[in-house]
Amino acid sequence: TPAGGDWKVLMISGGIGITPMVSMIRGLKFTHDHGLIQKCPDIILLHCERNLADVPFTDFFQQICHDPELVVSAVHLIITGDSSSQTLASSLAQLVASTGTRLSTSLIQKLVPDVATRVCYLCGPHSFMASLNDSLVSLKVARTHILMENFEY
Repeated sequence: TPAGGDWKVLMISGGIGITPMVSMIRGLKFTHDHGLIQKCPDIILLHCERNLADVPFTDFFQQICHDPELVVSAVHLIITGDSSSQTLASSLAQLVASTGTRLSTSLIQKLVPDVATRVCYLCGPHSFMASLNDSLVSLKVARTHILMENFEY
């Protein structure tokens, strides 16, 4: 952590890969709320899911929608499946940034214009993370600023 906590983070998850992101965000909020750190990083969260109905931790996402004191400055859901049959009137609809397409280099650049200045955490399927790693490198993110959570079943 840089002195004073002045750092920027981009968290990108796919499917159940959101689990460590939720844990880190909740941990940062706890340590901040209890005076253990003075300032939280500026966090942007991008979460990819096939269908809006499959988004895990809906309580967490609903809290983000209604709690301005959370440590996340922006949250975007990328729904890769066809959303025409989905009810986007849910409380998560306001977080949906894109539907019917996968997270691409151009979409990352659009949603996170300062991506090159951020430390990036990735968690999801292996092919998802490999593709995102390539995208982030092409967007001038230093390889040392790309961290991946790897787990297998």
